[in-house]
Amino acid sequence: MTWKVALSALLIFFVFSVPSDPMEVIRERNILLKIFFSDVLCHFLLYGWLAFMVWWDYSRSKETPLSGGRIFIYCFLYSLFIEIYQGIIPWRSFELKDLLFNGGGILMSIFITNFLGPLYE
Repeated sequence: MTWKVALSALLIFFVFSVPSDPMEVIRERNILLKIFFSDVLCHFLLYGWLAFMVWWDYSRSKETPLSGGRIFIYCFLYSLFIEIYQGIIPWRSFELKDLLFNGGGILMSIFITNFLGPLYE
């Protein structure tokens, strides 16, 4: 694992550890911010980014590349860990909807990388 994957995982951890009240104030001020900082879009894009970074890391390494299924399992287990963590801390909550969008972002990234993979080689 390179520093890029670790940094992406840390970014997700910190973004989803912040209390959601300040984000609500930001979202209410501007319609564009409301769209770009929507909870489901953040989950979708950040976990898609994590899956892409894992793919990128292993596609460039000398090790055997990870299959899309393994990337999905690793990233989804990390998202499950974060959701359980959110259920424990008092200012956040566990939501199945978030897991659904996490998985959707991961799948979207795997789908895109399956097309980029042959172009990259």
